[in-house]
Amino acid sequence: MGNVTESIANDANTSGLGNLKVTCGTLTMSSSYATGGDSYVNNSLGVDNLITLIVGNAGGYVFEVDQTNSKILAYRQTAPADAGVADIALVEVDAAVDLSAVAIPFIAIGR
Repeated sequence: MGNVTESIANDANTSGLGNLKVTCGTLTMSSSYATGGDSYVNNSLGVDNLITLIVGNAGGYVFEVDQTNSKILAYRQTAPADAGVADIALVEVDAAVDLSAVAIPFIAIGR
């Protein structure tokens, strides 16, 4: 099972929006991606009670947050020829793919 490594940006101190906290930083995926997503730890994102996590795309991959299960899912493009030159949805990255060189920017909002 893959785990995400969190890094809070040094120059992006937690700032307030009313009673909310906002942090930003970088998430690094694991060296062995887990089907269904790599896990993250809510309280490692610089906020106590995570309300939402917003992630960017990086390294040619598209990332999705599954807050219910605390996971980051990775998707990739497949060759159109694989679907008979039809438009096809992105597919999840295969299990055990090394995504550890991919640094994903994030913004975490919580209390």
